[in-house]
Amino acid sequence: MKSHRGVKVVIFLLLLVFLAFTFYIRFDTPEKRAMDGIAEKALGEGEIKFISYSENEEGQPLSVYEDDVYRYTVLADSGELLGLYINNDSMTKLDSALVESDGVRISDEEAQIAAMDIVKKLHPEWDVSKLSLTASKTDSHLDEFRFEVQGGDKPLSINLAFNGQLSGINKELCA
Repeated sequence: MKSHRGVKVVIFLLLLVFLAFTFYIRFDTPEKRAMDGIAEKALGEGEIKFISYSENEEGQPLSVYEDDVYRYTVLADSGELLGLYINNDSMTKLDSALVESDGVRISDEEAQIAAMDIVKKLHPEWDVSKLSLTASKTDSHLDEFRFEVQGGDKPLSINLAFNGQLSGINKELCA
């Protein structure tokens, strides 16, 4: 009689393990990791929506998502954020802001501070004292300030618009 009770307990425990594993599989998907990674960085606004899948040059699967401000590229398997770019609606708003502000731009120093703040938000694990920022400027008001960041786990490129708004980020692996 006791052996039947032991078998029932073992079956019950196996059922619990199976249900826990099923729950984990259901709620720990690449899409969920990607959405969590994007939301954790809180760079844009509004609901994050899936747009498409693709592959980068190394054949790694990428997922593309978008919110009200940015389009995000993430590694599909891990959810790691590889790049973000300002979306079309936000580009239109920046164009309007340029006209409305008569082209008033932030200074190079303000741009460098903004870029470093973005690095800290995206990669709090990086040792800021070991990072080097190389700045350059372009003729485009949408990505007037460019910063190449070295010293983290991967090279990082940050683009800022004329007014200091983040317009793009690109890591080395991004397509």
